[in-house]
Amino acid sequence: MGREAETRTLRVPTAAEARAHCENLDKLWNETTVAGRRAIAEATFERIDVLGVTGYTITPTADAIAHGWDAAFGEEAITCSISHSGRGGRI
Repeated sequence: MGREAETRTLRVPTAAEARAHCENLDKLWNETTVAGRRAIAEATFERIDVLGVTGYTITPTADAIAHGWDAAFGEEAITCSISHSGRGGRI
């Protein structure tokens, strides 16, 4: 027996809700589910290249760029490292 695909309707946040979430991304990330974190990452990053145990490079999606990524973070892909405490740091 096969499982039937689930259809879910996602509520689109209002502009005010989206702005509030974006103003405090740490809080949004910490309060969301694993599925929510995955959705944030997929909407924001075209690629995430892991560079060994503690390094990575992220490339934003076209949508992220269209919504101001370059203005906030610059036009180049960002290369970061993760310290032993688990927090990322921009190189």
